[in-house]
Amino acid sequence: MSDEQKSTTTTIGPTIVIRGRLTSDEDLVVKGRIDAVITSTKALMIEDSGIVKANVQVRSVRVNGILVGNINASDKAEIAAGGRVVGDIRAPKLVIADGASEQVQAKVVPRADGERNQYWWVFPNLMLNIYMDMVQVNVVVPLAVDRTVVVFDWFAPAKLAPDLVEFSDVIQDEDRRICETVQHNLASRSYDRGRYSARRENGVHHFHSLLVDAFEADQAG
Repeated sequence: MSDEQKSTTTTIGPTIVIRGRLTSDEDLVVKGRIDAVITSTKALMIEDSGIVKANVQVRSVRVNGILVGNINASDKAEIAAGGRVVGDIRAPKLVIADGASEQVQAKVVPRADGERNQYWWVFPNLMLNIYMDMVQVNVVVPLAVDRTVVVFDWFAPAKLAPDLVEFSDVIQDEDRRICETVQHNLASRSYDRGRYSARRENGVHHFHSLLVDAFEADQAG
């Protein structure tokens, strides 16, 4: 294997067990067991000894082993001979090898042209997230300058709801920890305000601009 291949492929060995959430920008080869939601911009390959029990969102996937969960692939899903999938498959291309079709328990949902995850925000505190056959409504209730409560509502098919909520909980927990870290750092004596990041904080700048306009309109009224 070349150095380039080594640097772009991650292998989960047969004695390794991963739980929680796995995010990658490299090709993943699974020979062990993963009980974690998988999100990758590259390919996922589940070898004969590999077992994945989670939803996966990847560019492409090839299953030689076992996958229990839903597949959302932007390019292709392939079930090799001896491979087994229990769940829904969403992909523009599906390949099922001879010897695998009788073991595949899946409903294929073609990806519509131009389909994308959608995130909508209505000033000042309403957000709509649309992805993975789910609509999520978030209402942010401010309590103090450094504290908020977020009220969540999920709308999803009943049979998919438990997995979708579990997947969403993992993401929201990550967001919560990021927000708590930001607030902690803002309270640091070493912090001083500066310019907005043009690449990373354009949304924050837009929200603050709308907030200033709302305050000025309220004072003028």
